[in-house]
Amino acid sequence: MRTTICTIMLAAGAAFADSLPKAPPEGGSRAARFANPPASARILPLHHGRPNNRKANDAELRNLLLDGFGGMACNVSFGTNYLDSAADWDTMRYVAKEAQASGMTLWLYDENGYPSGTARDKTLKGHPEWQARGVLVAVTNVAAGARAELVLPPGTFRLAVACPMKGGRPDTDAAVNLDACAIGGKVTWTAPAQGPAQWRVIGVTEDFLHESTHAALSLALKQPYINLLMREPTARFIELTHDRYAKELGEDLKVFTSTFTDEPSLMSCWLRPMPYYVLPWCPDLPADYRARTGRDLLADVPAIVFENASGTTPRLRYGFWNMVGDRVSRNYMGQLTEWSTRHGILSGGHLLAEEGLCSHVPYYGDFFRCLRALSAPGIDCLTSVPSTVPWITAQFGGSAGALNGSRYVMCEASDHSQRWRRPGDTRPIYQVSEDEIMGSLNRLVWGGVNTFTTRRSAARSR
Repeated sequence: MRTTICTIMLAAGAAFADSLPKAPPEGGSRAARFANPPASARILPLHHGRPNNRKANDAELRNLLLDGFGGMACNVSFGTNYLDSAADWDTMRYVAKEAQASGMTLWLYDENGYPSGTARDKTLKGHPEWQARGVLVAVTNVAAGARAELVLPPGTFRLAVACPMKGGRPDTDAAVNLDACAIGGKVTWTAPAQGPAQWRVIGVTEDFLHESTHAALSLALKQPYINLLMREPTARFIELTHDRYAKELGEDLKVFTSTFTDEPSLMSCWLRPMPYYVLPWCPDLPADYRARTGRDLLADVPAIVFENASGTTPRLRYGFWNMVGDRVSRNYMGQLTEWSTRHGILSGGHLLAEEGLCSHVPYYGDFFRCLRALSAPGIDCLTSVPSTVPWITAQFGGSAGALNGSRYVMCEASDHSQRWRRPGDTRPIYQVSEDEIMGSLNRLVWGGVNTFTTRRSAARSR
């Protein structure tokens, strides 16, 4: 979509072929800014790579301004030598300086692919223990006097119990330990003939998480992901990426309004059916849980996963997920914000599944605590048809921004849902109209969004 600026910039480009046009100034009256919005109020396409050619980069920046954009969300080129190419860093420095001279707004995309945190594949190198992990929980019911054979999930065995059933729920307070019955990857146990009519047999293992998670099914890189419950992997991620940007760009780092982290989440939510339940885990989680609650976390796992007969499950779940949310917000988002604040910029981006309330707990523990830990909180909107825009998601982001007093609430907006098709899906691509795009953005603005990034290909096609 081109606005009044396009005519101005075309004339400027013709008159000054050897120099870049200028974005409109940030100051001025409200009427003037509404008629000709400054760069910070314009859409920022995502640009993930560029050639190491100054003329090509000049053309890129010029076209952005002529198309009416305010700048871009960008990063050093992905390439095979990601973060290690001197030529790529020279180009990044040149683009940052030229964009700044033209008055453009830039956001710093922090990852090669997504979810953010892996630095492509560098964060986990030499530290496989930092991969996301969980406890896996298998279950079967058995009648009194019957024999149960429960196949354990993969990983290291941690616990096996049998709980008598009361009113259709397991009595976890009367659990019988079956650790001695866990042999050869399965739990074999015969329920007493006398007493409770039904029992629930529960087996718990600990393992790294990848299969059927977002990290495995992402449309970007399909690789192991970091454990957001731990501080060390995020610190290493920042060292590899953010610290490198600070070193290479120096004072020019401040041309960026904010960082842009993309879809971090716990991998404790299956995106495809799996034969067992999962809770997020890390080595020191049981000690943290005991310090907070005075309880044994491993012993509480059955009551956290299944509604128990004594009615204590809500309290136990709250204690567990409150701890998880606190750790994720501090260890991932908190470290990003600490770094950004030290370097004079904001920390922004969006989480994975902010659209659905049911996803908030397994993905982050505490959605709002994690979102508010960013100083420029954001959301994602994968549709450009107004009737399908998740307006409540915009209110999530807007509320987080309002509670924080944040200047910016970002949304990555696109027509992804109208264009992307799974293999075998023969539905035609739906070409959204300009009116639909404007209507979609208006619904997001109404919810509290004031900054938009978008995929360049979709934006350019307008």
